[in-house]
Amino acid sequence: MRDEPQVVQTGYRADDRVAIYEMLGAYAAAVDANDGDALAKLMNDTVHVTAPATGPVAALFAPDPVYDGKTPIDGPDYARAITRNMRHLSVTQHLITNPRITFTDEDGAYCTAYLRAIHFIGDPTEGIAYEVGGYYHLDLVRVLGDWRIAHWRLTVTWEFGNAQAVMAPPI
Repeated sequence: MRDEPQVVQTGYRADDRVAIYEMLGAYAAAVDANDGDALAKLMNDTVHVTAPATGPVAALFAPDPVYDGKTPIDGPDYARAITRNMRHLSVTQHLITNPRITFTDEDGAYCTAYLRAIHFIGDPTEGIAYEVGGYYHLDLVRVLGDWRIAHWRLTVTWEFGNAQAVMAPPI
């Protein structure tokens, strides 16, 4: 995790804060609806991804070294990969709360938000469940008036259940 950025904001910037809150809600809704196209609209053209280093969730990212936070990758392709890798799940629910936003310049922001994500295979009342909690750390950029993710980081603080639920079966 990196240090919090230098605060350069002037005023509260309520309109920008609301727009970022809406973007976080749209992110969760797109992931849970398995809508790669909607998720792609929330990504910058190029993104950096810093994946968790340990725990079962890390295995999702381990096969691909571009998730090192340094290698630029195509944002819309990454968004579609997220939904493609979750299509075997019957239900997911991503709860993104308590966003803390620091504006780094007129068109840049850093956001840390709580995450609780629940994943099911099969009937949610009887199926296999896996839950993860932690934080999203996001570098955001404003592009043509919309806030988009430029650097996506996940810090996992706890995991519960059967991690096999999030592992996609081979295609």
